[in-house]
Amino acid sequence: MCDKELCALVSARNRPELLIALQDALQCVLSPERLPFVKYRILTQLVNIFHPSVIGLLTSNEFNELFTTLFRSAPLDDAFLVLINALHSCDGSQMFRLQHIIILLDDLEKTRLESLLVDSIGRDPSDVDWNVKQGELCRLLGQTTCLVHNVFGNSHLLCLVKSNYTLLKAYLNNHWIYLLNSLKAALTNALERCRDSKDVNMEFLVGVTYELSRGDTAVFHMLVTWLGSHMDDTIWSRISARLLTDTSNGIANLEKLLILVLLAAKDGKMLQKLFGKEIYKNEIVKRIFFEKALFVKVFPSTEQVPEKLAMCLHCGNEESSGSGPWSRLHEDTICTALNVWANDIHVNHSSDEQLDYIDVVLLNFVKYANKQIRCSISNEIVTKMASGVNIRLKCSDPRRRLRGMFVAEVITDWFSLGELKFEFPPEADEIMIDLKKIVDDEYDADVQPLKNDNEEKKVIQLEIRDAENDADKVDSDDDDDFPVYEIPEEELILKKESLFLQEENDEDYRNVEMPYYIMDCIEGLNEQNDYAKFEAAFNALKPMIRRRAVGYEQCAEELLCRLIDLSNRFKTECFQVIILITTLLEE
Repeated sequence: MCDKELCALVSARNRPELLIALQDALQCVLSPERLPFVKYRILTQLVNIFHPSVIGLLTSNEFNELFTTLFRSAPLDDAFLVLINALHSCDGSQMFRLQHIIILLDDLEKTRLESLLVDSIGRDPSDVDWNVKQGELCRLLGQTTCLVHNVFGNSHLLCLVKSNYTLLKAYLNNHWIYLLNSLKAALTNALERCRDSKDVNMEFLVGVTYELSRGDTAVFHMLVTWLGSHMDDTIWSRISARLLTDTSNGIANLEKLLILVLLAAKDGKMLQKLFGKEIYKNEIVKRIFFEKALFVKVFPSTEQVPEKLAMCLHCGNEESSGSGPWSRLHEDTICTALNVWANDIHVNHSSDEQLDYIDVVLLNFVKYANKQIRCSISNEIVTKMASGVNIRLKCSDPRRRLRGMFVAEVITDWFSLGELKFEFPPEADEIMIDLKKIVDDEYDADVQPLKNDNEEKKVIQLEIRDAENDADKVDSDDDDDFPVYEIPEEELILKKESLFLQEENDEDYRNVEMPYYIMDCIEGLNEQNDYAKFEAAFNALKPMIRRRAVGYEQCAEELLCRLIDLSNRFKTECFQVIILITTLLEE
């Protein structure tokens, strides 16, 4: 059904044939009568012809215009699948092919990724074809940067063409920004659909959010901050909770996502707004936040995890008038922390890091507990506190003993259980500096993050830009079909002298990039106004002809005709067209 278009692409051996084949392919992709699998085969074949001997027949502008139009016009899911799957087959010897895949993928993400995500929220959950594709799309969107890293990871290739590093850096930066901006647009659209009482399918957005969280932590922090800034709207809160607690991506992945959200949240108030009632209703959220994050894992003090979770419950208590499930969860967490703190196995066998962390957890949750919570657990506090203090007073480690004495003294005062005072040696201040900071802060003070918010990332313009000497290496090494041309020593000397004179005497010429392909040279020879562009093309021709550069066989006849009619309109020095013609005929 598409044999004609496929054969035309495969058999194109010169510029006119290739242009006709690409136009036919575009008509096929645009036709609503053609089946999706036909268009998929066309896209696959387009990627397969990314070869210097074929793409060299086109100028850079023609490639960008024709191929970007083809992939933008195709079904979005198929276009992304074809390009990302093509990365799997690339290796370090196919740098030319990889560069052009990345150029198209970057353009597709920039212009069409938002549409892909926005369209997904209106998909029917019973759409079998989409359900099959969406999981694969999420996985591939998350793997893209890894695939690019794997190919570009060869340091030898990066040195061979320095612009490869620029291309790599630009794409890796842009990929996650495009994903973030597309997510924002899709979530905003989901909000409007909810307000219009329309169904919202969040499954694809959930998968993309998870891939973003493990792909670029800084960009994911930007997403969480953006979500937190819209939490005054009730509908936004529900959308956020669905996005961050949906189990369609797997419970294990959800647990990882929750930990990353906990670390990304600015404070406990934002955390409470992001999850709402899911904090105490959702068993997975409750287990990860108030068991695993407090009693299994140990986070650095800079992350302020206990402070965030304690403030989260405090904010929930205030909204519910100090009673209900928020209070019960707060009470249960304090009791669990107290049981761990008073356990002799914990005191004698846990590491200093674990002991310090539990001290911080206990003080923070007691600090943010209201009077009602404190009254309801006061009896248990008395029993457990006495047990914990006795264990610590018998401990041979002075550090553990002193910190235990300080915690007991503070909690006794906060619960008004009587006067308990210990004498501390001078060195105790340094040991208890983190605990004193918790006590000295105001009761209702917001938790101040110790790290600055992530700076906004910007999109980097992505294009293939090769220096002259790098282009030579790409031409000769990318394809074994083209023989390597050894430049004679006398030509190298002339080349260096030419570059020196150019740098000294010609500011405009120095800013013009040397042509990359013979077709670009032919285009430059047609220049009527810019002498620098004309001379750059003219001076680049002889080395390209001598080494039979990319596209030489297909363009030789056209180049010969152009040189015969060429006039020295800009009074170019050493304008020796006859030498170029002779060289061309000899080759």
